[in-house]
Amino acid sequence: MRPSYLLATSKSCLILHRLVAKTSLTSPPWPEVKLPDPVEEAKYHAEVVQKVNKMIAMGQYGRLFAVVHFASKQWKITGEDLIMMDNVLEAECGDRIRMEKVLLVGADDFTLIGRPLLGKDLVRVEATVIEKTESWPKINMRFRKRHNYQRKKSKMQRIQSFLPCCSVVRSGRGRYRDTRATPGGGHSFTISPGPLMAQHLFPRSLPPVCPLYLEHSDLIFPWSSTLC
Repeated sequence: MRPSYLLATSKSCLILHRLVAKTSLTSPPWPEVKLPDPVEEAKYHAEVVQKVNKMIAMGQYGRLFAVVHFASKQWKITGEDLIMMDNVLEAECGDRIRMEKVLLVGADDFTLIGRPLLGKDLVRVEATVIEKTESWPKINMRFRKRHNYQRKKSKMQRIQSFLPCCSVVRSGRGRYRDTRATPGGGHSFTISPGPLMAQHLFPRSLPPVCPLYLEHSDLIFPWSSTLC
C-alpha cells in the first residue's frame, strides 16, 4: 500500500504544478533577455577593429582625454589641463611626475577602458609641477564668555598645481590587433613616441610637457555612431 500511495502523491503534485497560474511570482513581467549571436558579435568586433586601425594609420583619432586616479580623486584630463590639489607631494616645482593609475583613455571615435586600470605599458600620462603655493589662513577661534578663555589658531595648507598632457604625437605606424581568441593573448595598440611638444606654452625654466603614449589596450568601445 505504501508504494502506491507515494506514486499517487507524486502524480498529484505533478498535476498541481502544471495548473499553476502564470503570475509575476512564477515568471517576471519583463520580456526574456536574448543574448547576441556570437558569430554576429565577432563580425561586429572585427569591423570596429578594422575602422580603428584605419583611423590610427591615417592619424585621424583626434585629441585624447584620460581619466586618472590621483590624490584620492578621479580626474578627467586632456592636454594642457590644470590639476590643483591640497595633498602634500615631495616633488618640487619643475619636476615631472607620472600618473600610473589610468582608468580610461578616449578619443573622438573609440575609448580604451581599463579593468579597472590600464596597464603601465599601455598608456603614459605625465604632468609637470608648475606651482606650489600656500592657501589663505584658516582661523579657528575658541571663546568662552565671562571665563577669560580665548584661543586662536591659524592654519595654512599647501596648494600644488600640475599640468598634465594627454596629447599624442604620432610618428610611425600604429595598429590595434585583436587576439582574444588566442589563449593567454592580449590586445595590442601601438603608437610610436614622437618629439616633445608645447615648449612655447611654459617658461623656459620648466621642462616641456611629455605627450601621452599608447602601447596596447584591453578593450575598445566605440564612442560615436560612425562605428556602428
